[in-house]
Amino acid sequence: MEHLSPTGGATDGAHAGKPDVAAGRAPDPAVIGWDDPIDLDELLGSSQAQSAAPAEQKAFVPEQLTAVSALDPGRTTLFDIVASEEVAMGVEEKHVRTIRTPDGRTTTMLERAHQDDLTTPEQACQEYIAAWKAMRDAGLPVVPEVFVTSRSTLLVTDVKADGSELYGKGLRRAAESYHPEEERVRPRPELDATFIGITSPEAMPAVVARVDELCARAQAHGIELPVDDPFEMVVRPDGSWDLITLDVRLGNVHDLTTMDDAERRHLQANGLEVKQTFLGELEKLRNALVRKAEQDAYLQNWGPA
Repeated sequence: MEHLSPTGGATDGAHAGKPDVAAGRAPDPAVIGWDDPIDLDELLGSSQAQSAAPAEQKAFVPEQLTAVSALDPGRTTLFDIVASEEVAMGVEEKHVRTIRTPDGRTTTMLERAHQDDLTTPEQACQEYIAAWKAMRDAGLPVVPEVFVTSRSTLLVTDVKADGSELYGKGLRRAAESYHPEEERVRPRPELDATFIGITSPEAMPAVVARVDELCARAQAHGIELPVDDPFEMVVRPDGSWDLITLDVRLGNVHDLTTMDDAERRHLQANGLEVKQTFLGELEKLRNALVRKAEQDAYLQNWGPA
């Protein structure tokens, strides 16, 4: 059994919780007299005291986690997990696990736990791995390593471990929120200007060409990419970039030898829809980040001293 860790995927965008609907109901007049005086200071003080109270959190206990390589089922690895951070992304439960390697270094990997009533965790792992292998074999960009853990979760490469940022649907939602810095998951705002340059009108043809290349490759291998969130753009600290598919389980793999004409037309339409969806997300994200940069510059120049 190995006792090590590969270098570490994560996608990126968190969502704030919705307020309790019951909190919006009017008070019952039989319980609260409408003419009773209200002590505003007492009311505000109580509210502030409640909001200031720290949320109770479980202390993380370091653990060792056994996992089997998705590419080599005979390869078992024992991961030393020394820290953990829960991240709110999508419907799955996800944690960024900090792992100590045998030489004393640390890296991070993303643990994904499937959650729904229709598929067991074991089935979800197998579906993810089947789609991941098909996309990998077709030459589509996916996370380089996937492990199935002893608790039926997936441990995958953390593409943000080297300081990269993911630009796509999740970050677009965060960038358009009222408090973007609070919403971003492990933010790398220092790379926003690089992303804005990559998606400028002058540079955008290179992005479009890469999308076209990947959609054509997927179609040639009978792979239907996930329309809702087909790609993320990975922008690295050195300014280089590429696209990657993270939610591979949402895709679909077809057998080209048994497809009829209607299925082939559907596969072709998938490529067009993926292109339109992803490029639209990039445009909206770029606009949101440009607006934020302009607001920051205005506040820096004209804001209060």
